[in-house]
Amino acid sequence: MPNSTTKPKPRILVVDDEVGLATEISVALRAAGYSTRVETDGTSALKMIEATRPELVLLDIMLPGMDGVSIGRKAVNDYNVPVIFMTALDSLENKVEGLNLGADDYVTKPILIGELLLRVRAVLR
Repeated sequence: MPNSTTKPKPRILVVDDEVGLATEISVALRAAGYSTRVETDGTSALKMIEATRPELVLLDIMLPGMDGVSIGRKAVNDYNVPVIFMTALDSLENKVEGLNLGADDYVTKPILIGELLLRVRAVLR
């Protein structure tokens, strides 16, 4: 019988069209005690956010189907879901745009998994 005081694992949606990277991030998050799901295109990601309302979305900006900025805006404004952008777009303008639309953090690729785990923990506090 499950312990009634056990907190459910925070659910994190990892959205990146680089399947290898998304899988690596998902495996690391699971090892750290999170529940994860991976989506590789924008349209599927938005449907998953609408259906499951995860505790956090790790979101690439350049995605097939629907761009990450549009998804991030809807996640934050319509569903109150925190977002961390993960992207190769590393200009100051891109970072400002992402943070101004309400993202909780902005991580540039290549991603250091240890740093990403720290940022995830900080956002979920």
